[in-house]
Amino acid sequence: MGVAFTSCTVPAAGKPTFDIGDDEMEFGVGIHGEPGRKREKIQASKTIVGNILEAILDNLKPEKNEKNLLFVNGMGGTPLTELYLVYEDACQILQSKGIQVTKKFSWKLLYIT
Repeated sequence: MGVAFTSCTVPAAGKPTFDIGDDEMEFGVGIHGEPGRKREKIQASKTIVGNILEAILDNLKPEKNEKNLLFVNGMGGTPLTELYLVYEDACQILQSKGIQVTKKFSWKLLYIT
């Protein structure tokens, strides 16, 4: 589940997919730039991560101590320091819920042209 602070520009369209205010974030944005579930004011990392995990966990309903994979993806536009912050927040929240994370990945897409 993605969170965006700006819209992407799909090359075929040549313009941003949606407009968003400087103090807003799009929650649940699609990986191809589709608008998200809702728009909110920008929040702290731990709040954003908690909201993302709540939506995912409500859907997946993992058992306590069930083995899980944590994958944090910056979708090409997130600095590594922010990815690691999100990753650490997610680990802490999942651990507090008794959810066992056995594999962890943080991914920064690198484009070479």
